[in-house]
Amino acid sequence: MAAVHQILEARPNDALDEEFRNLPEDADEATRQALAEQIAPFMDTATGANPVTLEPKARTPRQTRAARSVAGHALEALYSRAQLDVLRRAHQISTAGANTCSALD
Repeated sequence: MAAVHQILEARPNDALDEEFRNLPEDADEATRQALAEQIAPFMDTATGANPVTLEPKARTPRQTRAARSVAGHALEALYSRAQLDVLRRAHQISTAGANTCSALD
């Protein structure tokens, strides 16, 4: 969480935050994709000094599944389906199609 906080403070973007926060549930595909493309650079863990990953630090497959489930439920409680779709797209863009599994998938 400290790394996320540092990233947000280092690269604030009030207009982008507002656009994401006000995204209508029925936003069309083009709007979602455009917003995801704007957000993706902020999710790029390869270039950041404090990379943030969405992979749980679990020791067993069961712990990994449980952590992903909890993270998924938390995201569903915080964001609308349209916002989650944008986050999923941004994550896919930022990882350039890498085969990763996260709470957003």
